[in-house]
Formats: sequence, structure tokens, C-alpha cells
Amino acid sequence: MLTVPTARRAGGPGRPVCLVTQDDNGPADRIVLELNKLDVPVLRFDLQDFPHHVRLNAVFDGTAWTGTLNNRGRTVTLEDIGAVLWWHPGTPRISVDGLSEAETAWLQRESAAGLVGVLDALDCLHVNHPAATRAAQLKAEVLAQAARCGLHVPATWIGNDPVGANGFISATHSGTVCKSLVSPTLNENSTHGQTFYTSRVEAVDDSIALSAHQLQREITKDHEVRLVVVGTDMYAARIDAHSPAAQKDFRSDYESLTYRHTCIPETVRKGISALLGHYGLLFAAIDLLVDTTGRWWLIDLNPAGQYDWLQKELPGLMISAGLARMLARPHATAQKIDQAFEEVSANSGAGGIAGDALCRVRAEETGGCEVDAVQEHGEGESAGGAISGERRGRSMVASASSPRAWPAPADT
Repeated sequence: MLTVPTARRAGGPGRPVCLVTQDDNGPADRIVLELNKLDVPVLRFDLQDFPHHVRLNAVFDGTAWTGTLNNRGRTVTLEDIGAVLWWHPGTPRISVDGLSEAETAWLQRESAAGLVGVLDALDCLHVNHPAATRAAQLKAEVLAQAARCGLHVPATWIGNDPVGANGFISATHSGTVCKSLVSPTLNENSTHGQTFYTSRVEAVDDSIALSAHQLQREITKDHEVRLVVVGTDMYAARIDAHSPAAQKDFRSDYESLTYRHTCIPETVRKGISALLGHYGLLFAAIDLLVDTTGRWWLIDLNPAGQYDWLQKELPGLMISAGLARMLARPHATAQKIDQAFEEVSANSGAGGIAGDALCRVRAEETGGCEVDAVQEHGEGESAGGAISGERRGRSMVASASSPRAWPAPADT
């Protein structure tokens, strides 16, 4: 995988891009169209296509993995791949008569370990690398790291102890909400499911002991912001809710929402860029609340978060085009990251983060934006301190890890 010192080996435009996603994924369709405009070859497939439709032929020669990857007659050479976009893939599907349930499950694990493991090990641009995605899905660690990066984070409780939960609720005078720790959607079958939206709670009973729960201080919000980060660019959309349901959780009533362009305060941009640098993320969707005093609060970080509806509401965001440019020019992306980290090293002093060097608002693409006021210090929950030199030196692209089955991302 890429690290900042070796990133220049990623090559120039025109190298094939592997898009690992489901066949019916609309955002992926739009990314492919943008890559086609740039004359970049694309091999698109889902992990579900392996092993019955996708063929892998990989050899480690002591230096790197080489070989071929084929999907329904279309072939790419592994060493030629310039970038891999991991975008909500499924899991390998085994369909062989006569196998027991245990044998089928074992073959699925073997298939995932083989295909994901080889792709995981390719020295190319990963958006995002599986190891980075796994790390950034651990909500408790993300909230703690966000505070260390200088972002305001609401007081949060996680556990299954009724006494502890009710104690937290009683101490949180502004109100408490309950939120899921993973994807809020429960798919019962291919056509039916339910979603657990953020909801207010005044007390809990003993049923909370059945599983871990997340409680969080409720923020009296003026509006929300979904921030989508692509490489070193930030795309921000202000979301105003106009129904009681949407004011609790905007996902519960999209029809009542209105959108407009907005800008991110410099202190927030610095914190976000430091947070993504810590995890090695080149893409993320971040949920922020702006309270009635103008203070910005980080609520969630999703390394594979949805954005497509935003660029339909605000066409000037052009997020798919930004993703395509990053994938099509891995060498240029690596150079920008190198330059950003050099600026961070030069300007961070005794431990601060020059995050504006890592992420800049593309105002020319958003058609202008409004600048909201922001307070520098929280009340009750403090913004975090400086970032250590070890964290500053981490690449925006994750380091290698052992092959594992790909986890389903929290799709919010």
C-alpha cells in the first residue's frame, strides 16, 4: 500500500481503476461515468461475484503481488492498477450443490481472505483501504480521537448497565438521545427492513442489558452539516430540518429537508483533516451539528458514508467528479498529500495541526458559500489538545494489515 514516502510510485493518469461495489449501486454508476470522461479504464465487480464470475491469478515474487484479475472476460494486470475504490461491496457468494452450511461458510471466508487479501496488498491508491475503514468504524475510539484533534464532541455513554445509563441521563440536563453504534438499518430480507433513528430517551429499563447501547448528550441544534471529504478537498452541505421527526434525525424525513452550500470554519477544518490523517482516510462523510450559539459538534464519521443525494440537491458539489479525478490521478493525489504533510510538519510547531494544508474548501465548485461563526471552546465537553508527532507523521493511506473478510460499512 501507499505511504507518503513511496507514494510517487503510484503512476500517472490512465492506469486502471478497480471499483469494488454492488452491481446496482447508483453512486458507483456515476463515478464510472466520470472516469469514462477521463478515459480511465475501469474494472467493476462485487465481492459477491467471486469465485463464480471473477478470476484471480496472483503471485508474490518476493517484492510485490503480480498477476491478473478478470471479471466476465475483462482483465486487468494487478501491477498496473492505479487505484481501488472500495464502495459498499457484498461478500463472496458460494453456490455449490451438496455443501453443508458449515462448508459454505468456510469457503466464503476463504474466498474473502484470498481476494480481499491480494487487493489489500496492492501498492496503489486505496479509497479507503480496508484497514483504515475498519479502524474508523469503531465509534468509541473515533469520538476520543476527534476530541484529541480539537473537535467538540458531545458527552457520550456506551454500555449495557441500566444503573449507569440512567445515571448518565440524569446528569445530562440538556437531554439525551440514543443512537446506533453500527449501521442503523436492519435488513430482515431483500425487500423488508427497518431503521433505528436517533431518538430522545428519558430513562431506560433492564432491557438495555441485552446489548451495548450508545447514549449521547442532545445538542440544541440550529442546523446540521454533512461534510464530504475527498482527498484534500471538502464539500459541505448545510441541512435544515422542517419537521419534528427530521429535527431528531434528518434521515427519518428527507422530504422536509432543505439544503444550501456552506463553508467550514478553519478550526473545524483543521480538526477534521487531523482526524482523517490519523486514520489514513482519503474519503469520509462526516456529520456535524451547529448549535444555537454557533458552536460546531462532530457527531459521526463514516468512511463509506452516502453523499449522492446531496449532489442532486446541490449540483455544484460535484462529489462524484472529485472522486473520479482522485482515482484517475493517483500520482497527483500522492503529491498533494506529500505536500500537505510537508506543510503540516513545517507549520505544526510544538504539536499543533496545520489542518488547512490537508483539506481546503473548493469554493469555486460550490458556487459560493456562507461562513458561519464558530466558538473556540466548548462547555462541559472540551475540544482536544495537540496531536503528537507520531500521529502527524501517519500517511493519509493506511499501512498494511493481514487479510480479513470485508466488513459491511455503516451506511449512513
